[in-house]
Amino acid sequence: MKKYGMIILLITVILCSAIGAYADTLGQLKAGESIFFGAYEQNNVADDGAEPIEWTVLTCGRDRAFLVSKYALDCRAYNDQKTSITWQSSSIRNWLMSSFYASAFTEEEKKACIETNVSNDRGEGYVEWGTSGGKDTWDKVFLLSVREVGLYFSGDNSFKTTGTEYARAQGAKFMGLTSVGVKETDWWLRSPGKEQHDAAFVGTVVHSISTKQVNDKIGIRPAMWIYTNLETENYPYTIYQEAMKESQAGNYAEAAELFEMLGTYNNSKLRVSENRYAQAKAAMENGEYASASLLFEQLGAYQDSQTCLRDSRYQQAVSSQEVGDYEKAIELYTKVGQYGDSMTRLKECFQAVGTSIYYFKASAVNRSEERRVG
Repeated sequence: MKKYGMIILLITVILCSAIGAYADTLGQLKAGESIFFGAYEQNNVADDGAEPIEWTVLTCGRDRAFLVSKYALDCRAYNDQKTSITWQSSSIRNWLMSSFYASAFTEEEKKACIETNVSNDRGEGYVEWGTSGGKDTWDKVFLLSVREVGLYFSGDNSFKTTGTEYARAQGAKFMGLTSVGVKETDWWLRSPGKEQHDAAFVGTVVHSISTKQVNDKIGIRPAMWIYTNLETENYPYTIYQEAMKESQAGNYAEAAELFEMLGTYNNSKLRVSENRYAQAKAAMENGEYASASLLFEQLGAYQDSQTCLRDSRYQQAVSSQEVGDYEKAIELYTKVGQYGDSMTRLKECFQAVGTSIYYFKASAVNRSEERRVG
């Protein structure tokens, strides 16, 4: 029976491992769902790092999904100059494929980004305008076409989007009547406009396709295809979620290590401090004063860390004194300085090791060695 029990246990472990590996992918997404992938500045507070990008799933294949950002992430011109232009040569395509792609995704995430054959034939644009969309391109990040908007969006409300705080700070906001929605944002499409020096966009006023000069600045909603069958355990958003779970479970050391891996991602530096502080507080409560002191020292000026550092050193000094480690206690009381009865206790420790001291202006001085302490 033991033999069969071991076989069953082994099979269970293998199955759980396989299920776990599958669960660590994006799995079977559905159209209309939201996912977080990549990161870009969104709250317009650069010091706390880039925030995770939320995407709307437009459609899915067996191992891939077509995404568009839920919000306008930036506000830029379709092209830097007012000139006859197509998607292939536009400034916005160059920006998406270079600056945006490089900064928004980690090397691990870039493995999921699919280089896509982007169609730009007349059928992708507003047919009645008759302008040329230019040649097809191969892009990892691009803008939607007129046809794709019609295919994946239904009804005026589905067209609506707002700009992030960062995008709005760059100018991506509606400046008309507040009854329409002051936070709603126009957003570019890759298709040409009514004239060759125009491009198509989704407008906030009538929530339909309109045309605008290419050197005007409006909102940007990137679109892309990604693989959904790749493991996501090294994606920043996955690590961040795991770190949050560890923190909520009281595993502050583990959480802090995970947040440290993320650098500036989504205010992770602050999360590191929060969890190191909680870890130090827990160490104090458990009587682990040496560990607490080290953590509070590393935290510097965070919250009341300096006060807590002094208290934990004092408690550590008292513990050292009580077990007869007077040299260690002297070292710690010296760092603590004038705190509670630390000077009295310091005197007791000096006496215990055979050194007489006297007090002068609230500072303890070693009389024989002319050493000032405190």
